Amino acid sequence: MGIWNFDYPALLVRDPALVHQVLVTNFQDFPDNEMEADPHIDPVLAKNLFVQRGVQWKRSRQILSPAFTVAKAKATYSSILSCADKLSDYISRQKGDIQVSSLNLLIIY
Repeated sequence: MGIWNFDYPALLVRDPALVHQVLVTNFQDFPDNEMEADPHIDPVLAKNLFVQRGVQWKRSRQILSPAFTVAKAKATYSSILSCADKLSDYISRQKGDIQVSSLNLLIIY
């Protein structure tokens, strides 16, 4: 799917088979992206896999990949579903127009 990333066109991959090909099968061909973060300005964001490039990206991906296997995703699915249900119940119990702090929601759920 074609999208605009600010002032230039970009490709958004939505097909699961193509996502797998980019992120797993041919991941070594896609180490760079258009987003950048200066570690001197924002050291936390600069450690995010989505803004890293080259050797740093490859190293982070090697560290993180074992945490996202199919078996581990299946093992955590019920916990994620339970938290999402509790969050949905909490939001549905709120009456009228309310202001919600997303930080507080993330802390609670």
